[in-house]
Amino acid sequence: MQLCGDAARHASADSSAVLQPLRDHHAITPNVMAALRGRERQLLTVMTLRQDLEDKRARLSAAQLMPASQAKKVDALRTVVGQLEVSAAAAEAEYNRQLSRNKDELTALRQSRGQELTGMLAALVAVELKHEQHQAAVWQQLLQGLPQPAITTPYMVQRDLQLATQL
Repeated sequence: MQLCGDAARHASADSSAVLQPLRDHHAITPNVMAALRGRERQLLTVMTLRQDLEDKRARLSAAQLMPASQAKKVDALRTVVGQLEVSAAAAEAEYNRQLSRNKDELTALRQSRGQELTGMLAALVAVELKHEQHQAAVWQQLLQGLPQPAITTPYMVQRDLQLATQL
């Protein structure tokens, strides 16, 4: 039975080597998730700046309807609105850059990982098939090494007679 144990160890080692693409995929997943979370944070920044911009624009519109004594307040709000517009545009541009990069990276990852994982599966099936064939050969060898039982049942006698007549 030493042959079975050796074969199992070899099959396990072969399977382990074949499964490397799956470990690689597992290792890269945190980086992919971090990139997606970064884009999510950038989207939150864009949305916050847009909301602040709309709020300041509404306050500016309301201040412009007030008497002229609010001129300093209107000028200050115009400055804030201008700064928010620049910040919102920059944040949106960064978000779009990250979105484009994430799409390209995910497409490339999906293609390469799909091919690698498909290849891995085919290799794993081949390893398992080889192992099963080896196990069958070991069992066949073991069976041939066993003493043949004495014919004691009527079924076995009938079977031997049929085999003898076929020869």
